[in-house]
Amino acid sequence: MGECQIEGPCTSQNNTASTIKHMTVSGTYSENKNSPNKPIITSSPNKNFVNNCDISDFLFELSIFCIFIGIFLADLLSWKTALFIYFVIRLSSNDLARRIILTIPRDLKGVILVVRIKWEMRLRLRQNKPLHEFFDKIVKQMPNKECLVEVDSGRKMTCLEFDQHSNKFANFFQKCHIGFESGDVISLFMENGIDFFAAWFGLSKIGIITAWINTNLKLEPLAHSIKVANCKAILTTRTLFPVLENALKKDLLPSDLTIFVAERGLLVEYKWVRNECFIREHPIDEIEKPEIPSNLNFQSILCYIYTSGTTGIPKAAVIRHFRYFMMTSSCGKAFNIKPSDRFYITLPMYHSSAGILATGQPSIPEERKHKIRLMFGNGLRLQIWQQFISRFGVQRMGEFYGSTEGNCNIINVDNNIGSCGFMPLYMTFLSGLYPLRLLCVDENGQLLRDENGFCVRCSPGECGEIAAAIHPNNPILRFEGYVDRSATKNKLIENCDRKGDTVFSSGDILYWDKFGYLYFKDRRGDTYRWKGENVSTTEVEGLLQSEHQHIVDTSVYGVEVPGREGRAGMIAIVLQDGTNIEEFINKLAAIFTAQLASYAIPVFLRICDGIEKTGTFKLKKCQLQNEGFDLEKCSGNHLFYWDTSVHKYKELSKEIQKDIECGKFSSI
Repeated sequence: MGECQIEGPCTSQNNTASTIKHMTVSGTYSENKNSPNKPIITSSPNKNFVNNCDISDFLFELSIFCIFIGIFLADLLSWKTALFIYFVIRLSSNDLARRIILTIPRDLKGVILVVRIKWEMRLRLRQNKPLHEFFDKIVKQMPNKECLVEVDSGRKMTCLEFDQHSNKFANFFQKCHIGFESGDVISLFMENGIDFFAAWFGLSKIGIITAWINTNLKLEPLAHSIKVANCKAILTTRTLFPVLENALKKDLLPSDLTIFVAERGLLVEYKWVRNECFIREHPIDEIEKPEIPSNLNFQSILCYIYTSGTTGIPKAAVIRHFRYFMMTSSCGKAFNIKPSDRFYITLPMYHSSAGILATGQPSIPEERKHKIRLMFGNGLRLQIWQQFISRFGVQRMGEFYGSTEGNCNIINVDNNIGSCGFMPLYMTFLSGLYPLRLLCVDENGQLLRDENGFCVRCSPGECGEIAAAIHPNNPILRFEGYVDRSATKNKLIENCDRKGDTVFSSGDILYWDKFGYLYFKDRRGDTYRWKGENVSTTEVEGLLQSEHQHIVDTSVYGVEVPGREGRAGMIAIVLQDGTNIEEFINKLAAIFTAQLASYAIPVFLRICDGIEKTGTFKLKKCQLQNEGFDLEKCSGNHLFYWDTSVHKYKELSKEIQKDIECGKFSSI
């Protein structure tokens, strides 16, 4: 099952317990090749002013003229009035002042949105109700309203039916012979579908935490994700069960781990004892409300959602009931979500956000015959934004930026093409309301500090890492961290603005234009983004250790592919003398296919004579990234590309390079 629809009331009129935060539009914006620090900004909501900045000279002359008139026509215009007019016109002729005035309507929208979210969160925190109680109210109001539809199977559920279905999971695990208790963790390794929703929602009613596992993972990465969450059991489907079974056979998962396979009307239990598998079938049919733990409230942990962050190692981010509520409520308020709206989801539900990828179909008139009024999410590329609007007639694109675990959240409130949000030009004065900041970084993505050791803030027109102050008592600005506490420390920047303060490090580089709009540029650290997923360079490099007898040096990095979102993975390898390149590449392809998710397999492979190092013996990745997969820049080196149709590396020719760059060849 790859697709699912959610009817509006599932989110509630208060925009609560739905997965509206899962909706996303994929992509990123491009960089200006001539200036690596600034992107190509092709649109602005203030074109007339941008194109006529020289008008300031005319306005200055006009102000002098007004003063002249005031002096000589004192009977009609007093000198005080003339002076007032002079200052007003002089202020409007100042470039910064003009930009501030022009963006005030947008800034007011943002301020009002933040105030509304804060007000609601304070109210809900006082009520201190767990998430399912908000949905209970919807069930009472509209029990027979269609709630969920599985597009592939045609399976449908009303609000009442979905609530009862979720109770089946809750009642089974509450009364299960294994003895699950509030606070235990169960991994969800499931495809898109109604059962995924029902499982996590039902288990949340009895205080069980669900860990949402990426269904693309295999072997070591899969085992790591399960172990790091300290899972007591795994809930999966018949389709994905062989992947778990393979990991168990290779002793990557604890042998005493129980696996439940969800099927229509029952759960099949698999338990291994001394390498022997015992199978039991359990019917799940109790639709009554389960017994709710007395300690379950708005601040209880709801689930773990995995994020690779800047280090690339999958980390289980802690999501509490109030944070999930805030995510859904924020989107609902920002984009005016209504109870009658229907969400169409084509993305993996284990994400807090992911990508919608378009296929190359010719434009046809029927494409505009729809009732879609809004698409929202993150990652719609600047280059296709306007084309998409023109072709499909969806006028509102609700772009936003945020990380699963972080407190750096911004929203494009005025439909400005290409931007993921904004920071007012006078952000310093709003730091008490929403303390975001953009911190300067060097060419290697490292934070810059001044002579006092504090971080340097960016000015409009510069790129930097977006960060936000952490306030433990403020749910909007709280950083819950990860299950692994050591990983939490790596996301903190200390002594940022003053001694002793702490801010959240997003790991994302954004561009701040002169009108205050923000544009996603790149990721900082040992990850890159490809096909809507974060890829860990350290994970790929770790697999290469099995071939250490053939490898002298290796570096994994992301390179840009024209017209494609994110960066494609690329490996630069220096081989031992006498290594058979063809045999080595075929063996490498087999390792990657068996152990890496499809999006994590490096697209390009470069066999080098050597890799240049810095004075401290670090590999110069920036130079390798700039050379990319260009045969001319990599002259003398063997280059290969990954052909997804045959799952093999093939030698890159000039013709294939050209086809990849122009989009003619897309099987990468």
